[in-house]
Amino acid sequence: MSDMTCREAGRLGGQATSAKYGRAHFARLGAMASPAPEVLRASAALGGAATRDAHGIDHYREIGRRGGLAVLAVFGKDHYREAGRKGGLAAAARKRAQREGGA
Repeated sequence: MSDMTCREAGRLGGQATSAKYGRAHFARLGAMASPAPEVLRASAALGGAATRDAHGIDHYREIGRRGGLAVLAVFGKDHYREAGRKGGLAAAARKRAQREGGA
């Protein structure tokens, strides 16, 4: 285990990337960074597709399971009960609004 901090590791990684691809690489990345939601969605879709291709679809199932177990360990079953209750109430409210609004 290294005594390197996350900040130091990030700096070294950035320097290695800069040495490999040059400063123009970071300029292109900066130009692609946009707060426009459609650009962010497209970027996320590309990243998700690359992850899917590299690790397979089951990767998402596994990380979701691990995340769920971590939340369970921290917050307990009552957290999920409350989330389910709130979700059910929200769904019922949407149905009621649709009926009353005639939609």
